[in-house]
Amino acid sequence: MISVVIPLYNKAHTIVNTLTTVMKQTYKEFEVIIVNDGSTDNGVEVIKSNFNDPKIRIINQENAGVSAARNKGVQEAQGNWIAFLDADDEWLPQYLETLINVLKEHPQADLIGCASYYKDFKTKKISANALIDKYFNKSVKINYFINPDKMTHIGATLISKKTFLAFGGFDTSLINNEDLLLLGSIAMYGYFVYIGKCLHVYVGNVMGQATSNISQQETRIKNNIEVQNRFYILYKKGNKKNNLVPISIKYRSRHLFLQLLKKKNYHTLQTAISQLSPDLRKILGFTNLMLKPSLNKPFILYLYITKLIWKMHGFPKVGTPSKYNSTLTKEYHLIYG
Repeated sequence: MISVVIPLYNKAHTIVNTLTTVMKQTYKEFEVIIVNDGSTDNGVEVIKSNFNDPKIRIINQENAGVSAARNKGVQEAQGNWIAFLDADDEWLPQYLETLINVLKEHPQADLIGCASYYKDFKTKKISANALIDKYFNKSVKINYFINPDKMTHIGATLISKKTFLAFGGFDTSLINNEDLLLLGSIAMYGYFVYIGKCLHVYVGNVMGQATSNISQQETRIKNNIEVQNRFYILYKKGNKKNNLVPISIKYRSRHLFLQLLKKKNYHTLQTAISQLSPDLRKILGFTNLMLKPSLNKPFILYLYITKLIWKMHGFPKVGTPSKYNSTLTKEYHLIYG
């Protein structure tokens, strides 16, 4: 059985749609654990008034954040496999069935993920990232660090409960990148399978969405770098076997620092440099010279060159739309209109 874990915090305006896509799954051997993380709206009442199904359990807790809510859901889970879904996202009807079939083909897998649509909540525009192109309609064991940012969303993954617990679950000290840290840590040591089908829908531009809170930008950047530091520690502990890990760390870090330099945000840039571990600072070649306005353009040029090198090696560029975008969009609208 699969346990579907949904953290709920002030999503009364989206939870019915999300939960409807779960209950319409073609694969029926699942339970749904909704962890109400101290919501102040009427989300729980909305669920109870729209659904009356023994598969659904609601657990209430004081507000402790999305990571704590997910961890609580896993603790309560009866299934051997965990599927996470955010309370404003969607699944296509064959999501669970497809992942279970792939699991049968790869019984030793620790983690299975698929491609995602991006849907703008306000405009309803649908798109897919180019990462799907190389693996379109394929299920393959793959190196997660080809591009961690676009490899798979937390709502597009199936994780062994045993593996989840072995890695300690989500780090509650992080306000973002907690999902990237967990998925990347598991994939670095475990068996990861990627499915080149869009079966999950990440819905962005939603009112109350955590990622839309710009007031916490500096903390988010610190968390971003903390995850890179930890990935490098895990990489060294694993005897440096996965050569894509340092390449991925370099790309993600340089992309972040490029954005800060372009905005001439030297205060946050200084914070970011100070957060880098000595190892990463040495590998990246980042020094306090980056804080000199007179060197702004040379450093920007240097970082653009490193991004070009990344692209020349065939790594998928973040944000590039799929060449199958038109086909995928039509498929989505055939299901949901």
